Amino acid sequence: MALVEWSKNFVIGIPFVDSDHKVLVSLLNQVHDAAGQREEMSTLESVLGALVDYTAYHFSREERLMELSAYSGLKAHIGLHESLGKQVKGFRDRFVADPNRVEAEEVEKFLKEWLLEHILEQDFDYGKHCIGNEVAIQEVEAMQFLCGNENASAPDWESLSVLVVDDN
Repeated sequence: MALVEWSKNFVIGIPFVDSDHKVLVSLLNQVHDAAGQREEMSTLESVLGALVDYTAYHFSREERLMELSAYSGLKAHIGLHESLGKQVKGFRDRFVADPNRVEAEEVEKFLKEWLLEHILEQDFDYGKHCIGNEVAIQEVEAMQFLCGNENASAPDWESLSVLVVDDN
């Protein structure tokens, strides 16, 4: 059962931002579902790797939208993103060094607090400023995730999930 159900309360009103946030909520729910299960460690490893990459992508899109929309709070929001990115990388780095040093509940608690606070407070603030700037929104929507090929299509993040392989 999902820890956080996506609802209209999370909708910023900018389609790509809302889609990105759904991916992050899905990752949180995958950690929640794996907690205490046999595949907990495998799921944590996959989710932490995905979080590092996906948050960098998501943050770069949000920041570019704020920049193109001349949002006055851009610098402060970048600072929040840098802090959150460091925390996510810290979890991943601790896990890589020693998987037993990171527990699903710890990651789950961090993600839930961060997502709910960041989306419902900081993101709603910049969203109000950027809604309606269709030129900026279209430019940012076109940003590709880790694609070196300009003609490559972006992954469908909403349909992806963590694959857990257990050799036992």
